Amino acid sequence: MTLHIDLTALLADTGITDVDIGEAVADEHVRSSVYRRIISVAALQNRDGDRSIVATILRDPSKRWPKRRWSTSSTRSR
Repeated sequence: MTLHIDLTALLADTGITDVDIGEAVADEHVRSSVYRRIISVAALQNRDGDRSIVATILRDPSKRWPKRRWSTSSTRSR
């Protein structure tokens, strides 16, 4: 249910209204497309919510989103 709530909040915050949330929750490909739209719209708006948007997307339980790659502790030092 958290995924449904997160998507609903992200879509409301960005003003995107033409998304079937049930379909986005059920289908990773649809959800990925929705996330790209959210990021595109958010990039044109106030940037204050960027961290919140990224944190919400990273909570997605899909294996499609590699969590390790986004961790700051996994960056290599030169």
